[in-house]
Amino acid sequence: MPRIPPDASLFCIYLFNSLSDARLGAHSGGCGFFIGLPWESDQSRAHVYAVTNDHVVRAADGGSKATVIRFTDRNAGLAVPHQTQLSEWRFPNVRSDLAIRLMESNLDLHTEHIKVIADDETIRSHDIGTGDEVFSLGRSVDIGESVKNHPVARFGNVAIMPEVLVDQIPSYVVEMRSRTGFSGSPVYVYIPGAKEVLGRSVKLTAHKFYGPWLLGVHAKQLPIIGPQAPPGNIGSGMCAIVPAKILKEFIMNDRLIQEERREVERAWNSRPHAIKETQESSNQGHKEAFTSLLNAAAKTKPQAD
Repeated sequence: MPRIPPDASLFCIYLFNSLSDARLGAHSGGCGFFIGLPWESDQSRAHVYAVTNDHVVRAADGGSKATVIRFTDRNAGLAVPHQTQLSEWRFPNVRSDLAIRLMESNLDLHTEHIKVIADDETIRSHDIGTGDEVFSLGRSVDIGESVKNHPVARFGNVAIMPEVLVDQIPSYVVEMRSRTGFSGSPVYVYIPGAKEVLGRSVKLTAHKFYGPWLLGVHAKQLPIIGPQAPPGNIGSGMCAIVPAKILKEFIMNDRLIQEERREVERAWNSRPHAIKETQESSNQGHKEAFTSLLNAAAKTKPQAD
């Protein structure tokens, strides 16, 4: 496994049941990440979504659970609690254990770019599959932080791909040293370089790797089951991962989510020009960072001004 990109942990968020829990770093809740989609009217700006699991923010009876987001402030580097309401979260109509929330446009957030998602075309063209290396960045509830988020990296390999049904949810299965608190964390995949050997593309164990791509969202640890299973809910070392392509499809094509984005852009673009310029200037760091992510995701050099 090559070195993880240093900015990857900045996209991670922690989720808590209350503001007081978030300020204290209580040993409960889950995690998630931010992912951004460029505006239609201004490609240098981003609609930023908080992503996690349905079961992290919504209880089995439909009530609210961990809806307080704690994210890393871009300027001060401190952990900032942000209260949300369950009604502000959106859930796919299909079974997916996903939940997303559109973040306020005035927040200056570290965000992943939607182009890093490993959709069907990425998986096919790069021959991503069983055995490829994965890592996850999430929250270990064994470690409580009161000032900063410190995501923990966990490592493993793809065990089953393409997806199978886990609790009736289409899932990849990875063998990964996971832990309680990682629900909602992003799972990335790296692949080594390749060359042609006897007319076939063969992956190499080399220092050159491609990626990382966002493979999916950590949903659950799979327990050992069956008549020989030890007592208690003992993890098998396998984890179910909701494919990121389901997340992309939801963000891009859900009508309600599309309308929310249009409304944000309409409200922004209807402001007086002077106010808009002032606010855009104050958010220049966010614009530059997101443009950099877009170029990196597209594997192109930044365009000259």
